[in-house]
Amino acid sequence: MEDTGTPEAPVRSFEASDGGPANPSTDAPLQSPTAEDRGLLEACRTGCIAAIDAALRRGTSISVVPIASVVSKRKPIAVVGGRTSNGGRGEDRDASRAGGGLGNAVIVKALTLQLAARARQVEAFSHLVSIGARLDEPGTSVASIRSLVRLVTRGPDAPALLRLFCRANLARQLDQEMRNEALLWLLQGCTSPRSSPALTVDERVEFARALLDAGASPNFVRGSAYRYISTLSAAVFTLSPDLVRLLLDHGACPDGPPDLQPQPITDMLLDRGADINVCVPYLRPITHAYIIISFTNPLVVFLDAVDCWDGGGGGPQALDALWFLLDRGSSPDRPPIHPAQENRRAKLTRRELWHTGHHMLGPARLDPITDLLDKWGLGKLATPAFTSALEMLVGHPSHRGGVRAVAEVFAKYDYTRPPSSSSSPSYSPDTTDTEQKQDTILDAWRRIVSSTARLLAADELGEFFHAYIVCKVTCPSRSPPSGPLEDQRFHGPEVHKIGDLATTTVAALLATGADANHRHHKTSLRNDGQGDGPTALHSICLWLVGRDPKEKNLLFGWKPRCSGFRHTPDRVQFIQFLVEACGADAGARYQGRTPAEILVQLRQPELDAEETTSVWGRDIEVVREARQALVGWLENAAKTS
Repeated sequence: MEDTGTPEAPVRSFEASDGGPANPSTDAPLQSPTAEDRGLLEACRTGCIAAIDAALRRGTSISVVPIASVVSKRKPIAVVGGRTSNGGRGEDRDASRAGGGLGNAVIVKALTLQLAARARQVEAFSHLVSIGARLDEPGTSVASIRSLVRLVTRGPDAPALLRLFCRANLARQLDQEMRNEALLWLLQGCTSPRSSPALTVDERVEFARALLDAGASPNFVRGSAYRYISTLSAAVFTLSPDLVRLLLDHGACPDGPPDLQPQPITDMLLDRGADINVCVPYLRPITHAYIIISFTNPLVVFLDAVDCWDGGGGGPQALDALWFLLDRGSSPDRPPIHPAQENRRAKLTRRELWHTGHHMLGPARLDPITDLLDKWGLGKLATPAFTSALEMLVGHPSHRGGVRAVAEVFAKYDYTRPPSSSSSPSYSPDTTDTEQKQDTILDAWRRIVSSTARLLAADELGEFFHAYIVCKVTCPSRSPPSGPLEDQRFHGPEVHKIGDLATTTVAALLATGADANHRHHKTSLRNDGQGDGPTALHSICLWLVGRDPKEKNLLFGWKPRCSGFRHTPDRVQFIQFLVEACGADAGARYQGRTPAEILVQLRQPELDAEETTSVWGRDIEVVREARQALVGWLENAAKTS
């Protein structure tokens, strides 16, 4: 029996062998692996330097060694001898018989350095490096290269192997991805419980510098479905200032790795005719067992994917990507309604449903501005990047033709500063931070409104002001959805709030030149020779008496009557604010009547009974006093105007 337990056995096997192993199917010898390759394989595993030198003398590659052959049974579709494999069926049949029914054999090669490192043969590893073993040999298995990089950076013999690896400058023979992986694994190995104490901090810095000089990226990110880590983050975890300084000096981004810019791919798709505003269905999970189909577009998908607007968490990169989408024609308007949304009986095409298997349609998506404010809240206005994103969306040219739509979005939200804490007995200096944030929110909102107003012409600005005032007073307030199929739940007029955000918006619009007495354009009135339309104050008064022809009752459809107690303190104070502070003319006439004259019918007793007997029932005296007080105040304001 041949002795294989001594170091001389691989040498004898290598020098005495002639030929190679046979194919078990046909007894035909394979080209690889040969007995010479098997001898080199055993030499690397056992650390036999004499056998490695013998392989070098025989002219065998000392960089890689074949370890297996993978046979493909698929016929190659290629031209062989002037005829395709499909055309020469007889020849293919003969070749198949000669090869035992097997196709081409693919040789799998492993690095000799990886075999020695895995067997913990440091001396053999050093000898292979000294005689010129390489990492970029053609046909080398990627798994073997990855295993070598991990063993060198985080293996049990990492200190010794890494010194040899860097001294021979082998990192330059790796591709870019492997160099990045090597640097990240090196930094992670510094904090690993299995890291060797023989590797000093200076050596770690030296090895990291060698990898960076070889081309490793300081902004590399590796992640899975649940966790991402960057090279700089791994350096921070080592608690080594020298490693962190080294990465920063080589260009590591302190705000986090910059996102990969998809502009070249996106440009290619758009140049080939892709629709950047395409409306597509997607699955929207409500619970683990309940999924509905909603519709979205690329811009909404991008905004949903942004998980941080802070300056240190990718906010500037998100703004760059948003600007790119808007610049290429993405519209921040509400996504178009899919035909299946308008008609629930309409069937989606097979192409649209092939990956879903569901037929339950959810609500249509809101416009991106509403989506952002609903998702992040008004408190996020304290973040400059978030405010800039809203400015870009609101100021987009596609919104200039629909000023009323933007005004309605602004009117949906409000914010009221709580009373100052400085007068409270429990006041502390920490409360100034909260007050400063509240001022920042109002300042950011004022900036958004002002930038939007400056883009509008004088007539458009007047329409914007009128639409905002009317929507702010008349539109129901918003609250979170009460169920998976509800988009927003609207409350009745009684719970509507008007706070500091409303007064801030009005002041910003007036500061940019808006007219508080702008007449709303009504083409039908002009054609009938009845003059201009109503001012914002006229429209509010018409709504208060239930005479607005465009008023929609949320429960019973179109019904031009009063629904609920509308004369809330917030509305009355806002009307007084418009007249006293904003210059709204209480004496202006619409269809021959002033605002106070429009409200005269509020003194009719039957209207008192209507509100007190409705679901919004109140004491009849409270209703009567509130109405009469507002009418009397407007009459006095009209006399002094």
